[in-house]
Amino acid sequence: MASAQLSFACARGEAVTVNCTHVTSATDSTAINITGWTIVMTARDDNGNVFITEAGTVDVGASGTYHFTLTHAETMRPRKSYKFDIWRTDSGSEKIMGFGYFDVTDEVLYA
Repeated sequence: MASAQLSFACARGEAVTVNCTHVTSATDSTAINITGWTIVMTARDDNGNVFITEAGTVDVGASGTYHFTLTHAETMRPRKSYKFDIWRTDSGSEKIMGFGYFDVTDEVLYA
């Protein structure tokens, strides 16, 4: 089971849900059962400072599906790409599940 390279985008200040599926590999889309796993997404700035630590929610463990919900405050960042990683954090089973970049685009304007 290799870690996956991932990416997503959101508007500045947008509350966004990021849906994920954990599979065997990029060439084998067999879902991995993640029932009971603790999953955490962490985002960092260019200096390595953490600005998001968000627990994942397992949707259907047997299907390997889970999601993260980022708040308005968490995405209220300057427009650019940020690094993130996703880890399984269960004691004795700490393992990277994925990593990549997310892009913050133009700001959401409120009426």
